[in-house]
Amino acid sequence: MAIKAVLALGFLAIALTAVKPIDLGDFWWHLATGRYIVENRALPEADPFTFTATELTAQKTTVLRAYWLAQSCMYLLVDTFGFASMLALRVALLTFISVLLYMMIRKRGLNRPFSLLLVLGIAAAMREYNFLRPALLSFALTLLVFAALERLRTVPGAYRDYRLLAGLPVTMAIWSNMHGAYIVGAAMIGLYLAYELMLSIRRRSFDRRFTVLAALSLVALLASGLNPAGFDYLNPGLIISEHLMPAPLKPGSFITEYYSPLRYLRELGRPVYFYSLTAYTALMAFSFALNRRGTNLFHLALAVIFAAAAWKAQRYGAYLFIFSVFLTGYNLSALELPRREDIRLYALPALAALLLLLMLEAGSFRVFRSSVIPTSAASFIRESGAPANLFAPYFWGGFLDWELYPNYRTFIDGRALSEQAFLDHGTIIRWAGQSDALLNKYGINTVLLFNLTTSSQIIPPALFALLNDSGWEPAYTDHLSTVFIRRGAMAGIRPISRDRVWQQLIGLCRARVYRFPEMAISHAQLGVTYYYMGMMAEARQSFLRALSIDPEEQDSRLFLQAIEARGF
Repeated sequence: MAIKAVLALGFLAIALTAVKPIDLGDFWWHLATGRYIVENRALPEADPFTFTATELTAQKTTVLRAYWLAQSCMYLLVDTFGFASMLALRVALLTFISVLLYMMIRKRGLNRPFSLLLVLGIAAAMREYNFLRPALLSFALTLLVFAALERLRTVPGAYRDYRLLAGLPVTMAIWSNMHGAYIVGAAMIGLYLAYELMLSIRRRSFDRRFTVLAALSLVALLASGLNPAGFDYLNPGLIISEHLMPAPLKPGSFITEYYSPLRYLRELGRPVYFYSLTAYTALMAFSFALNRRGTNLFHLALAVIFAAAAWKAQRYGAYLFIFSVFLTGYNLSALELPRREDIRLYALPALAALLLLLMLEAGSFRVFRSSVIPTSAASFIRESGAPANLFAPYFWGGFLDWELYPNYRTFIDGRALSEQAFLDHGTIIRWAGQSDALLNKYGINTVLLFNLTTSSQIIPPALFALLNDSGWEPAYTDHLSTVFIRRGAMAGIRPISRDRVWQQLIGLCRARVYRFPEMAISHAQLGVTYYYMGMMAEARQSFLRALSIDPEEQDSRLFLQAIEARGF
């Protein structure tokens, strides 16, 4: 009874750890694309959501249509059952991965306490991948395909199982219409075929089993081409640009999924992910060392490939976590470990499960993380009939695709399909160079900008610039965002006072100073706001306070020099 209680507690902790509110990210433009496909009963030939992506390369077009099946299913779930269905889907997928891993290593003979402990360990680390994107489906499908290959490799007569023989090609065909990471499945199948070929050459025998497995592998690989792009997603140029190009060379290399684990730790302060990745890499390597005489070359090749990918970029870490659990369990099960399950061993997974439950954050069970989603600003733009074209930060673009299409098309969203628009977006936000000329070039009449939020350390310079530009009028503001409309395009929309926006910004900055008094940037941002308001004495005081905390705070030094140059 106690053993069943620990197992139930463990899998309950895993399921609850997967619960997370919907916030920003790629989820929204995936959902918007699914709605477009379902309503139009056709795949997009061009980008329907942004007005800057007018010329798409073949590679960009391939990516535009690569997720159509997952996107359509996501939209149909939301349309039928509401947004809570997305939370349920995430819980179901991550729990499925954990349960299947547990079953696979238990089948190899590892005892229940150690099996559960291995699975529980990655639940905390996988919170970094607790997003709502087709990639989550790829994690589950990767493990499913691998499980099928393991069954073919280890179970005598499995090559005669027609459900398995039919299931692998069908799974690859479905996967290739859901997410571009089906190339992971294709690579595993190709590696498995090479492994079986090597064994047959070593035995100097090509029996019926090898013939069936070779034919199955080839059919599965061909089935992966049954998607709108065919085999285009496997072309070398796209693989290099999407998976092998060093992050600094990518447009948007600041996107966190391209960060190396060390950069992820240093710049984002995510120790759980970094140390979990380190621990599971080391544990997997140690298990191979312990089982060096029984090392399986197919497994070793997978371990090396996934470890190299995971330590290159955060986006691949989930694959290492998944495979490290199985490979560690596989190697440990081959050793002469005691099979008797001492009840005291269950204290370890029970403690790990309780720690997982303690890691749950307040508000985890809400459907939306409303503090970062500009719902009210989007409603204002739609209901007021604010004039196109619309400029907004790229991380809000996907949400605006969902909320405002087809009445509005955004400047850019998380896909960043136009590299020039991506560069110009950064210029405008920073208000560097010819930012005003860029707004004119793109015919921008409405600008939506973020204020000082929990996820941003600074107020965008563009916000200060537009507040001090008589050619633009503030039309809406709240704790999260501010909307500006070009003066000549107001068309009956009543502006709000600039003083209201200034007071909103001052209030946000003071609240940040109160909450984080030890952070120099909190005082520096209050100083910057006072500076652009023309309140130089208050600005000086804030900058001096920032420098007393961090003498290397460069912005405070520069603004103090500017204040002195103006004679204050």
